[in-house]
Order: sequence, then structure tokens, then C-alpha cells
Amino acid sequence: MTFVTNQAPYGGKCMADPVIGYAATTAFKISCNGWKDEGISRGRNDTRDTEAQNFLKFAFITSEKDGTDVKNTTFQIGGEMTTNEIYLPMGDPENNYTLRLLVYIYDVYDDYNVSEITITSRPPITSNDSYAFNELFDKYDNTFAMVDKSGNNIALMRLMESTASTYKDLTLL
Repeated sequence: MTFVTNQAPYGGKCMADPVIGYAATTAFKISCNGWKDEGISRGRNDTRDTEAQNFLKFAFITSEKDGTDVKNTTFQIGGEMTTNEIYLPMGDPENNYTLRLLVYIYDVYDDYNVSEITITSRPPITSNDSYAFNELFDKYDNTFAMVDKSGNNIALMRLMESTASTYKDLTLL
């Protein structure tokens, strides 16, 4: 008896732009290019698989340490291989504010490959200056109004989560 199995998507990469920014205030773009899959064909063939453009699904996830646990949060899933203007939470302060992004690339059989991106997402302010606080809140209000007007509730929740991640370390005088 012979079993033929599916193979995971291959050949691509995912990147972030910029790779260094500020939580809740920097609009990050995550893009994936060059991914291909054999689909229903047997075996991989770069030329055929590139031309076939078989459907792939992309799941974009932040992976954060929460004490000894790891918290994975999906912020976009679907056929789009790029995210635009994503406001991410603050990275791990104990690790130079690094934040792991995972992109799962699925084929039609739900076999997958994972691309990992490490970015730096710093706190938007680092002092207890009331002017800096006001500026941060004004920027958030403006961004919130713009995202709310778009009607994209998922983007709105992402913005609120990324902003909340910065508030836990603020000290108001």
C-alpha cells in the first residue's frame, strides 16, 4: 500500500517594515512574498507551482511572553499576504522590547509552514512628562477616530490592545 501525503507551502519569506517602532503609534506593514504550493499535484515543481498560484491562507500572530506562559494573538487571517497599518503592542521590556510575529502559511489541506519575524516595539513615551502624555493621548484619539470611521472593528480592537499594552508601564504624577 502506498500513501501520498501533502507538502507544506514553501519558498517564500515574510518581512516587517519598519522593524523598529513604537507601540500603538507606529504603523507596521507585514508582507509575505514568494510562497507557493503543489496543490493537488504530486511533488513540488518550482515552475509549475509558481504559475499555478494555488490558494494560500495567511494567519498573522503576535507571540508575547506573559510570565512563564506564551500568549499568541491572531491579528489577521485570510488570503491576503500583506497587512497594512498594523498597530502592534509593546515588546518584552526584559528583552529590549522585542516582539515575535508568527505568520502561518496554510495550503488547501491545512498543511502549513511558519515564518517568524522579530521586531522591536518600544514604549511610545519614556518619561513622566505631562506634555508627552497629552501628545500620546492626542495621537491615539486621532488614530482611533480614523480607524473607527473605517468600520473595521477588528482593526479597532487591535489598536485598543496595542495602546493598552503601553498604559501598564506609565506612571502618572
